[in-house]
Amino acid sequence: MTKTEKAFDCVEMMHQGQAELRRKLEGMTPEQQREYWHERTEELRALQQQIREEKARQG
Repeated sequence: MTKTEKAFDCVEMMHQGQAELRRKLEGMTPEQQREYWHERTEELRALQQQIREEKARQG
């Protein structure tokens, strides 16, 4: 069986994302980490609401 070259490697992408997140959280106190996740959650909720509104307008 021959190996093929992958154009996209999902596992590698996941590992890179985990490493980036570790670098961002490194040295943060637990309180700072909670604040980081709170901010990211609020950003995600705002993005989701924006997408819902755009779909409703197109609808």
